[in-house]
Amino acid sequence: MRSTGSVWLCSIWRGPEQCKLRGPSWIFGPEEPYERFGDVGNVVFPCSLTVREDGDTIYLYYGGADTCLAVALGSIRELLNWLHEHGVPGGGPLD
Repeated sequence: MRSTGSVWLCSIWRGPEQCKLRGPSWIFGPEEPYERFGDVGNVVFPCSLTVREDGDTIYLYYGGADTCLAVALGSIRELLNWLHEHGVPGGGPLD
């Protein structure tokens, strides 16, 4: 998955009140022109998430720049591996 925040990873797997690890950086942010230019530029916001039948593939549906809807694909396995490798304890705000 390209680059909302690493706190999002905690929220999916444990819930924000039980976050064991959080990533040290954002994992989702505006990069493409349709995400950077529009009614509200440089904004992406998750709307919905589905997991495919393989149990690993994530489809993250999101809005970009308040002008379009898009989907980002990711892997639960890859996200968790990244979190275990780079994660820091706690669920506080990102630095």
